[in-house]
Amino acid sequence: MKVKSPESNGSPLEGTRVRKGIWAFAGGKGGVGRSLLAANFAVQLARTRRSVTLLDLDLDNPTLHAFLGYPSRDPGISLLFEHDSTRLTDCLKRVSYGELYFAKGVEGPVGPLNGLPSRLIEGIESLGTDFVILDLGSSRSSFSLDLFRKADVGIVILTPDPLSLQGAYTFLNQLRPSNGSFSLGPGNPANGPANGNGSPPIGPEGETIGTSLSILVNQVRNEEDAFLGRALRSGLWRVLGFPATDLGTIPHEPAVMQAMEKGRPLSLQYPNSNGARSIASLLKDLRAFPPSSGWKAADAGQELQNQGFYDILEITRETSHRQIQKAYETLRRIYRPNSPYLPASLTPENLQRITDRIDQAYRTLIFLETRRDYDRRITSTEKGPSLRWGKPGPGTPAMSQSSGEVQETAGEDFPPIPESYTGETLRRIREERSISLDSIADITKIRKVHLDCIEHDNFSFLPAPVFLKGFLRAYAQCLALNPEEVCKDYMDLYQQWTISRQESPPALVDEDI
Repeated sequence: MKVKSPESNGSPLEGTRVRKGIWAFAGGKGGVGRSLLAANFAVQLARTRRSVTLLDLDLDNPTLHAFLGYPSRDPGISLLFEHDSTRLTDCLKRVSYGELYFAKGVEGPVGPLNGLPSRLIEGIESLGTDFVILDLGSSRSSFSLDLFRKADVGIVILTPDPLSLQGAYTFLNQLRPSNGSFSLGPGNPANGPANGNGSPPIGPEGETIGTSLSILVNQVRNEEDAFLGRALRSGLWRVLGFPATDLGTIPHEPAVMQAMEKGRPLSLQYPNSNGARSIASLLKDLRAFPPSSGWKAADAGQELQNQGFYDILEITRETSHRQIQKAYETLRRIYRPNSPYLPASLTPENLQRITDRIDQAYRTLIFLETRRDYDRRITSTEKGPSLRWGKPGPGTPAMSQSSGEVQETAGEDFPPIPESYTGETLRRIREERSISLDSIADITKIRKVHLDCIEHDNFSFLPAPVFLKGFLRAYAQCLALNPEEVCKDYMDLYQQWTISRQESPPALVDEDI
């Protein structure tokens, strides 16, 4: 790698092109903390003895210099608008945080781009630094989309706000051309192989697709906030056909404003803050990413029909019975009518197709017999854990995993079969298996009040025996119990109650006294 000496202008020289990490930060909505994260990722990378170029390409409201503690008087990217002969390296200045080179954004109205995107892309690809980090702002313009496609890793920033989620969907959906094919990725074989076998993956019409799409949730306060990343990853694949990695979370960090007042990046002013530590944790995962993971564009609807049941529930074959139930409840929460977690463009018909497949997968895998039969029938290629639904990045250390969580296996042992199935026994088994009554009501279409009466042996409010037997069989299947045994034991209790009611003397009334 060649760089100019600080005596010249401190900018990386254009020279022999080397494969580098190009990371693009986008969001589709302002106020998500994109510039804060881009600045601090760059600072922490540079302090690990990596050379880094940081570019503020937000043409609407550039603020990256404020989070970097850099003076706003430098022209930066504005030079590219002033002269067609200006090169990207002419816009860069070295910052005193390791080997970090920075170009400030354009302040004031932006004139015609006049081929600026192609000049920028050419300049970025000729840089000699180890990493190039792009802050693309909140714009959904073709300028931002073109640069995002050229990145090795495209990082979409969210906050716990439904509007930021919809902004991300809108931004990413525009990566799809008007003809309906997918266009995520460089599309340039000169960038080198994008998969592990020496040949780039080919999408529709021979298009190379290489950008690794990642989701990062910022300003997280609790587990509920972190759920947005999980929901977006699922929605992107199910609805748009874009595979994405749930990179992790960054906690809400009050020290950000204090660091800005002192004119220093958060990672340097408060290195032990939760925000700085979380960025350092995520940085390890990002640095481990290959230059381009490579993926083949897919039609989301067709892909859903071709997927196995484990992929549909976004789990692996090692998943336990209890975890299957939790995965199903999570997906039903995401894919419900009027869900805030899905793009507004999703039609009710397509939503119904998705939920039907989720229900089909759940009913097969939740019961022990049908799951064993399915496992015997699926091909050997499905035996390993699914890479698509692998473990997400660590994110906030305190939120990555619950403390003391017990790892379960698919072959977990359930409590021994009781001597007789009563309502109390059924309720206890249901709670031990972490299955809610709402879930059973949703699957079986039995009213929750009837299920509650079954568990409390409230025979007076149960339906006629012919209907009760059907309820019991459906309830037993949801708990992976033998429906016939449950039905026989419970109907024996019901019969005893009926007989005792007939033998009981009638209650006294006033005229009998």
